[in-house]
Formats: sequence, structure tokens, C-alpha cells
Amino acid sequence: MWAAIVRAPALLEGLPIGGSLVLIRFIPPDLFVFTRIFETVVIQVRSLEAQLMSSSRQYARMRRARNPNVIFGDLKAAPSNEVDYLLRPLSATVVEIRSEDHAVVLSHPQPWDDTKPIVCHGLALPVIHAEEDCLWLQDIDAVSRADVVTQLHCTGTKEDLEAAFAQAWKARWDRHRDVPFERWNVILDFARRFLPRRQLRWPSITPEELGQLVVSKQDSSACGLDGVSIRDLKSMPSTVLSNFCDMFSMAEETGQWPSQLLMGKVVCLAKVEQPRDVMNYRPITILGLLYRLWCSYHARRAIRMLDPFLPRHFVRQ
Repeated sequence: MWAAIVRAPALLEGLPIGGSLVLIRFIPPDLFVFTRIFETVVIQVRSLEAQLMSSSRQYARMRRARNPNVIFGDLKAAPSNEVDYLLRPLSATVVEIRSEDHAVVLSHPQPWDDTKPIVCHGLALPVIHAEEDCLWLQDIDAVSRADVVTQLHCTGTKEDLEAAFAQAWKARWDRHRDVPFERWNVILDFARRFLPRRQLRWPSITPEELGQLVVSKQDSSACGLDGVSIRDLKSMPSTVLSNFCDMFSMAEETGQWPSQLLMGKVVCLAKVEQPRDVMNYRPITILGLLYRLWCSYHARRAIRMLDPFLPRHFVRQ
């Protein structure tokens, strides 16, 4: 640390301590001089911070004077990065009233919760028992035919949120799970018969190219479950990048990847300012950075190779 202080360009001519200029020598001084140096540096740092804060406030005022729209950005609430709860409103229309059973028949089924009351005309009505298309109420005098009854479901526990998202997203991700394998043969046979074939080859990624991809990424790039961040990769020496390239080459030859690179986490990004339901969120799968860098390299080269064979214009019907 003292060697770094001695080599500092700003201290070549000395350090002003107590009104006099003290030369910084290669031999570390005693505790008294060390303390004076520390106190002097603290004063100078605080003075510099005050100057920077003052100039920053002046620049901020100037920006808002020139462009008042910046103020709206200041007042905009920061988006939440986590899903705290889900709100699902249920509603149905009363089509029949059974007074002898204290029951109302509804227009369409809903997953009612008999532990919570329903609301009709602003009144909360306790539920004795609930079926998807019928409700048994303690008091049905306030309910008439063609009235709309509602109930608000609030999901907040970790287990309930996980189950709600899994149920909604399975309908999208598992859409083709039950499709017979022979069904895909029709599509594959058509592609083999009619689609043109091209031999597209390009070299594997080199340590230099991998380093360029790493530098092009922002420090805020999300890392995967392996915990490797873009700052970690930027600090890696060339020998480590070369080992990563060897790992990529092995995976390209054998198809075997380290399990850490293939495991991803799903992050929920809100599609609206005030999300309430599962469908108000967009699921984003984040894989490891090394796998994403490898995909970026090959995707760019595949696009460049395919570009001469793709049509230049598309006619909209």
C-alpha cells in the first residue's frame, strides 16, 4: 500500500500537511507522520466530495430547467423486482335463486372460496358452502336474479404463488407434451423434401473473441444460478478464457454440457404498471452467462451465413 502511495503522480511534489509541503519518501514514516497524512487526505477527500455534490446539483437543476419532462422520471415509482402477492377477482351472474335451500345458481363456474364472503351490491355475504356454479348463503334476501356476485382472491404465500405461476405457465410450456412423436415426423419429412440444404460452417469461438463478447456486456447483466457475474468474467485472465473455449469445443463435439450452465432461473417481469394476476407477468428464463455468451457468438454467425439465402422483401397479406 505504501508503494502505491509513493508512486501516486499527485504526490510526486509532496503532500501539504499543516501548511507545509512534506515529501513522500520510499521508507514508511512513523506513526505521527502517518496520522497527519491520513487526516490531510480525509480533509481533501471531503472537500472534493462537497465540490462534486454541488456541481451535481447544479447540473441536475440545469437539466430539469431545459427539459421539464425529466421531473416525471424523478416522480415515477421504482418497479418492484419481486412478486409479493396476486389478486384475482371472481365474478358471476345469478341465474336462479333457491329460497328453500338458501342457495343461488350462477351463470358460469368459478373457484369460489367458502371461507371468504362474497360481495353483492357492496354487501359482504357469508358463505355456508360453495360449489363452482352454486353458492349456499346465510342470507339471500339481498340477492336478486341477474345480480352480479364477486369475490377477491389474494395469494401471498410462497407456496401459493409458486403453484399459481406453475399452473398458468404449464399451459404454455407443456402445450406439446402429449403430442405423439410420430406427429413431428410429418413436419420433419416435409422439411427434408422441400426446404433447401446448406452446409454452414464457421470456426469455434477463440479466447480473444470470448473476451470481446465479455467486454461488450453491461455490468448489470443478470447472472445465472451458477453465480458467475459479468464482472467475474471481465476479471478472468486469458488462460481461464482459453479453458472456457476448450469446454465449449468439447460440448460442441459431444453434446455434453456442464449441468451448472444448463440450469436456469425464471424471473417474473411485470407487463403492466400494477400487476395483479399471473398473466400480468412475463416469465423470463435466465441461464448462465457462459452459455449465453456461447449462444450469442454462434447466433450472430448463423444469421450472417443465412443472410445471403433469405428473401430481401416479405409481402404482407
